[in-house]
Amino acid sequence: MYGSGIRIKSLKRVLAEVEEVVGRFGAKFVYFIDLEFSLNRENTLNLCQELIRMNLDFRWCCQTRADTVDRELLALMKEAGCTLIHFGVETGSPRLLDETKKKISLEQIRASVNYCHDLGLATACFFLFGLPGETEDDRQATVRAARELNPTFASFHVASPYPGTSLYQQADEDDPFPVCLNREHDLDQLSRQAKRSFLSFYLRPAYIMARLTEGTFREKIDRARLFWEFVR
Repeated sequence: MYGSGIRIKSLKRVLAEVEEVVGRFGAKFVYFIDLEFSLNRENTLNLCQELIRMNLDFRWCCQTRADTVDRELLALMKEAGCTLIHFGVETGSPRLLDETKKKISLEQIRASVNYCHDLGLATACFFLFGLPGETEDDRQATVRAARELNPTFASFHVASPYPGTSLYQQADEDDPFPVCLNREHDLDQLSRQAKRSFLSFYLRPAYIMARLTEGTFREKIDRARLFWEFVR
């Protein structure tokens, strides 16, 4: 999506930016925009250690791969102020997950999410519908995986092909900006599946009770408002 190159900010610059947004502008929550935040373990360890040393009054979240974290690293991230981690699960089908070439397994994802739960870190997992070769059984496997992983938040989307990707090459050549693999899947069907999955995940009685015991009264109202905006 962003090309084959990579640019990494120095630790000094990242810390300076954190100090500015927190110290100067009073930010209470920061999202480190890095799709693979913990890919370089040493960089992540150094950043966390420096954030602990700075002792600033803020919390943060990030997105990363489930195979680049372990209990030790996650514990340090929490000590440094991390409260929420996003993981791209994509699918509950081992076959489709292998075909995405992410080189990650459901077992690795399950282990990392469980580590987060044990440490008290919130998790958000992303799931896709409409991958190449996806069947109804694969979609149901994704729904089951979401419930089994039981992250704090789950998000279900239609897989959209980006120009320059192998996924894009499998879309209809007559559509320059396809929103799904329109040669193989029906967008309306995928969209309905995503919404059904969202509702079935968040309307579970056990999930609702767990969320009602968390956060302040205002936070509970905000969550209820966001949910109502989606389902109405």
